[in-house]
Amino acid sequence: MSIPPPPRPAAGLPSCDTLRDALGNEIRTPSAGGAGGAAAAAADGASNGGRADPALLHEVLEGAQVICCQMISAGGPLLSKLGPFHAILVDEVAQATEPATLVPVLARGCSQLVLCGDHFQLPPSCASREALARGLGLSGYERLPAHGARPP
Repeated sequence: MSIPPPPRPAAGLPSCDTLRDALGNEIRTPSAGGAGGAAAAAADGASNGGRADPALLHEVLEGAQVICCQMISAGGPLLSKLGPFHAILVDEVAQATEPATLVPVLARGCSQLVLCGDHFQLPPSCASREALARGLGLSGYERLPAHGARPP
């Protein structure tokens, strides 16, 4: 049994091979600074040995129907020029602190927000005792029932 070839990119978008050549391994291998490899280098204008082309990254992101990222990254400079999103889906929201969950919503804006997760999962991790004392260690799922929301 042979593996079928990958689907062709939409008209006007670069192929996966073109992106892989342009970005190298930087998306999977963060830089020593820990900020996110080629994507971060392109976002803050740093030269990354010619591997990442900021214009190409922006073009790909602008033409994407779906962008997957960490919640905090949604508020970062790489996505800042894209404007509001149609929809934001936050997965494992019960394991994320409420402030982290709000970053994509407040930074990007959206007309639809979907919160997914199991309210019986482990609670979010919060290392700051002061933040915990001020209620910032709660997930959005923990706060919703206090305002009348019921899980399905």
